Amino acid sequence: MSHTPTSTGVFISWLAFQRRSETLAQDLNLQLAYFHYSWEEKHKALKALSYLCKFVATLWFLIRKKPHVVFVQLAPTPALYAVALYAFFTGVQYISDCHNTMLYDGHWLHWPLAKKLLKRSSLVLVHNEEVKAVADKLGIMSIIYMDPPPAIVPDRSIQQVAGINLKTDRYILLPCNMAADDEPAEAFFAAARQLSHIRFVLTGYIEKIPAYLRPQAPANVHYTGFLAEDAFNALYAHAHAAIVLSTREGTQPSGASEAIALGIPLLVTDLLTTRKIYKDWVMFTRNTADSLVQHIGALLEHREQYASRIAFARLSIEKQTNAQRLKLQECLHSLNTQDLSTATH
Repeated sequence: MSHTPTSTGVFISWLAFQRRSETLAQDLNLQLAYFHYSWEEKHKALKALSYLCKFVATLWFLIRKKPHVVFVQLAPTPALYAVALYAFFTGVQYISDCHNTMLYDGHWLHWPLAKKLLKRSSLVLVHNEEVKAVADKLGIMSIIYMDPPPAIVPDRSIQQVAGINLKTDRYILLPCNMAADDEPAEAFFAAARQLSHIRFVLTGYIEKIPAYLRPQAPANVHYTGFLAEDAFNALYAHAHAAIVLSTREGTQPSGASEAIALGIPLLVTDLLTTRKIYKDWVMFTRNTADSLVQHIGALLEHREQYASRIAFARLSIEKQTNAQRLKLQECLHSLNTQDLSTATH
């Protein structure tokens, strides 16, 4: 899938969809190109094979498009290999948009040449101060670009998604599948069992859920599978509340940005980073079943209060990200003169 503006810059993402990539590409007038195959989610061996397919497809796309600048979402590291190889032969500038797993605590940075190729990036984007500190220690020049609240316009004509009636059904949305390493699946399922009167809706690829986790999901947990953007937006916009959980410090979850954009009352994991970003605009929880039960109940009890606070969250975060966007645009302008020192320090 590819979105094509008039710019000759491109944004490469090896996912089916990523909200941050969508927003960055739109803000910077880049052509966004996704490289993803539905079959790759069925097995780890197929995922490995997909990297080879995507490597070739990415190179061919770049050769055809001949962009003047290439943004690449990281991880995975093989996407960096493809972009860096193209840049080596053409001299084009490439910019690495590093999600936390690339720098903070994932294995991707330990792949061959990963650090070297990151340092060769004209610029590295990171999500927050905690991750920037890690980049600094690695000698990688970076600037902070938080996830801004995206511009989401739900299709109000959609009345049903994955068997859920958006007009009549009440549910709490978790915009994930609880399969990622930093998602406290067992604690959440234990909490959901205690809250059997509440319907929880989870999105994302069902195939990625480990076999040992699937039986732990109680009957009030509904999986939609991966959704098209319009369906996902409609489902999120009608949620009674949203929950975004992570065990990883340094995380600004994109699901939280979507909730803020849509004005949905939000419960997030209590981390140093989330406290710094979301202040008192959202409700915080520990990643334990007891804490989740307590704070889900409290969020629903004070739902209207937190719905009004979300509006302040959006204004504050937009103010920060607008300033960061100007700095990023200044850096991009500086690429033409090969002098990023003034813009990044």
